[in-house]
Amino acid sequence: MTILFSIGYFSQSLLSGREYFDEGAIVVFTGDDPQQTGYTMMGFAVFRQDLGSWNEGQIGSSSRQAEELTGKLIDYMLTDFNFQGKGRDLTFDYRLLAGEILSPTAESIEAVLEDGTVLQDEGEDDVFAFKIEVSHNFCELRVLDAQENILESIMPEYEAGPPFPTSGPGC
Repeated sequence: MTILFSIGYFSQSLLSGREYFDEGAIVVFTGDDPQQTGYTMMGFAVFRQDLGSWNEGQIGSSSRQAEELTGKLIDYMLTDFNFQGKGRDLTFDYRLLAGEILSPTAESIEAVLEDGTVLQDEGEDDVFAFKIEVSHNFCELRVLDAQENILESIMPEYEAGPPFPTSGPGC
C-alpha cells in the first residue's frame, strides 16, 4: 500500500505498512531519501489512539546507500518506543523490529523471542513489523520462502548500552 503523510522534514509518497494494536498503530515506511541522492530510508511513526482521535507519538528514520542493499533479502531496524497517554498516567513501552522485504523469494518473516516464542509476519506490501514488551529480546530473525524453508537467519544487533540489552544471555 502506498500512502501520503508527512514525517519530519519531508512529505512524499512512500511504501508503507501498518501494524495495529490496543494502544494505537505503527506505520513503517521505506523509500528514496529525498535529501540524499542514491540513498534509501526506512522509518517508523507511532500513533496513539486517544479518546477517539489519532495522535502522533514517536518517529524515527535512518538512511543508507542504496547499493548497500544489493543482494540482501531484507532490511530491518530495531528500536524501543513508548506511548504516553495525554491526561492519563499511562505509559506503554515496546520494542519494535520492522523492515522491508527486498527479495521476491522471501514470503514471510519470523521473529524468535528469548523465551522461544515465534512471531510471524506475512510481509504485506513488502513491509513487516513486530512489537513486543521491552523486557523481551528478539534473538533471531528468520526469512522464509513460500514453503516455509529458512532462507536466512539473522541475529538482530542491539545498540550498546541502555536502554538496549545485549543479545546473548537468554538467546
